[in-house]
Amino acid sequence: MVDKQLKLFIILGILLIGGGVAFAVYQIGQISGTVAVSEPITYNPHSFTISMVPGEIETETVTLSNSASSAQTVKLAISVSPSSGLSVSLSDTTVTVPASGSYTFDIDMTSTLPNSYTITVTLSR
Repeated sequence: MVDKQLKLFIILGILLIGGGVAFAVYQIGQISGTVAVSEPITYNPHSFTISMVPGEIETETVTLSNSASSAQTVKLAISVSPSSGLSVSLSDTTVTVPASGSYTFDIDMTSTLPNSYTITVTLSR
């Protein structure tokens, strides 16, 4: 009997400390959302075709655009296949595209042998 009275006394004491009112915690709802993260850097052109003869020099200009509200750094790498007969280079290998702005770079090509070549410029961040 004493045990039951002690438990009742403790429960009543807890209720009185809280102002005499017992509150139940319950969920009133949830908030959920979807977050889509997109790449802010776009480039133009996506591809190009150039006709050259041996000894000729050509340049293709590429524009990077940034839709973000902060500047973005882009690394550029170039490769050519087959690897001999066409010399290629980039005007820049690391560029910073300004916030909500654009940046242009050049692909410079010098031909030495007749052939069909594939140039690949890789953009990474």
